Amino acid sequence: TVPTPIIREGKPIATLPNEAKSNLRFTITPPPKVPKVPKVPKVPKVRVLVVTPCYNVIDGVSNTIRKLEQHIISEHPEASICVLTTKSGDSKNLNNLPEHPRRRVISMRSFPLPVCAEMGYEIGNSLSAQNLAEVDSFDPTVIHITTPDLVVLQIIQLAMSRNVPLVATWHSNFVAYMDYYESPWMKPILVQWLRHVYSFVPKLLVPTKFVKNNLSNDYYQLSDCTEIGIWGRGIDCERFSPSYRTETNRSKFGFSVDDIVVLFVARLVTEKRCDVYMDVMRRLLNSRGDVVKGLVVGEGAEMEKLKTLPNTTTTGWLSGEDLSIAYAISDIFLFPSAVETFGNATGEACASGLPVVVDNGCSAHLVTNDNGFTVKGSNVDEYYNRTLLLVDDVKLRTKFGINGRKLVLEKFQQSEVSEELCQLYAEESEIGGYRNSCVENDVNFPWGISPKSFALTFMSEWCFWLAVRCTVKMVWLLSFVGSFLGVKGGGPASFARKLMPIGSLLGTIFTKVFLLIVSRTKIRERRGSRFAA
Repeated sequence: TVPTPIIREGKPIATLPNEAKSNLRFTITPPPKVPKVPKVPKVPKVRVLVVTPCYNVIDGVSNTIRKLEQHIISEHPEASICVLTTKSGDSKNLNNLPEHPRRRVISMRSFPLPVCAEMGYEIGNSLSAQNLAEVDSFDPTVIHITTPDLVVLQIIQLAMSRNVPLVATWHSNFVAYMDYYESPWMKPILVQWLRHVYSFVPKLLVPTKFVKNNLSNDYYQLSDCTEIGIWGRGIDCERFSPSYRTETNRSKFGFSVDDIVVLFVARLVTEKRCDVYMDVMRRLLNSRGDVVKGLVVGEGAEMEKLKTLPNTTTTGWLSGEDLSIAYAISDIFLFPSAVETFGNATGEACASGLPVVVDNGCSAHLVTNDNGFTVKGSNVDEYYNRTLLLVDDVKLRTKFGINGRKLVLEKFQQSEVSEELCQLYAEESEIGGYRNSCVENDVNFPWGISPKSFALTFMSEWCFWLAVRCTVKMVWLLSFVGSFLGVKGGGPASFARKLMPIGSLLGTIFTKVFLLIVSRTKIRERRGSRFAA
């Protein structure tokens, strides 16, 4: 048998005597070095206003913004960045990055989402006079929108009145989320909302070709509203590295040399398909016994369910070196989520030297035939079979892990990706001035050529509040109560299930009324003067 190198305290000084103890995958010795990125041209005195509602909630969006902040501060001494956000999440996360004279944060008014409230998610509602004064004091040369929430209409108006260029990036598949929260009736509103918002933005940057094709299809039609470009995401290959895979680090999580650790890293919510991970883990434990261990990193509504999995460790959120270690000491990354825009967690797993088993749609750009497997849909059997193949074959795990890190080193280095966006900031600032990207057609500007028409203002600020606080909450509450009572059994469950269609009917009626009213705005405008971009 071929002995497997094991790293102790970061240095390969011993090998295991036989393959019975070869569950630690082969490790490159020394780990591949991160190629040096050539010096980049300095951007001029760019002042970037980034609008992101949930900066204090640690997730893929806020992590992307923090990476961007770090790059601007460290690489461009004449550039400044200001984050316009809400007071959502944990205020301790506000200064995860050190304070700096070229970085500031402004808090705006907001209200919590009806779901994920336990994680602190809120959306921006409006800008106060103080917020506007702070923005004017910063005097942005470019405005970057990350989330199309309610305040984005006011941001667009601000950009138009101050003649400031706009850039938008795509981070979350909001429409797809509705299928996981018993609210498909909201999807027509959200699709038209996206068309309306992005009709006023010259360029929408999405992370992958898969997302670009999806948003350009006949359902979304966003390519008729704005120019869609691609801006990927980057991985810090020094922070996420196999070098953290040591016997000591592995023991910190309670795992032995013989264990095969299957990792899951995400917000622990329905749309991440935690149920698929749990089903696969139960099958692996039944077929391969205690040698298989689970490691779950994250927090959310599904955490209590995941805690019931045998042989599984749940850590809550991890950051810094703890997160790097959690990736590196694992053996397989199993991530069935089908709603990723880029898949930061998958990229971090690849950089850490893990083979991956992921969705074949949203995560396929991070997987080749030589570093993991992709699975179509929520096919539990296929996820199980692919994961089992890796559990049983240490050499395949090793090969895939090496190739995965090589892929990230070649294509997804953080510094290069961040610099790409910085150069776009510089170009937009140099051009100067607000502009949108298209001439009016039958798809774009569905709610009028004014970002915030009277009808839309009324509907979004008054009726939207009514819908969120009454209709939406009632539909979700009935759905969740019905699901809960259905598990418990008994008479009340039957009653709750009968009420759920009533909630969905109310939601459908609200959708039709809302779309009817706001659509009248564009009809009236077309009777008047035509709009030329």
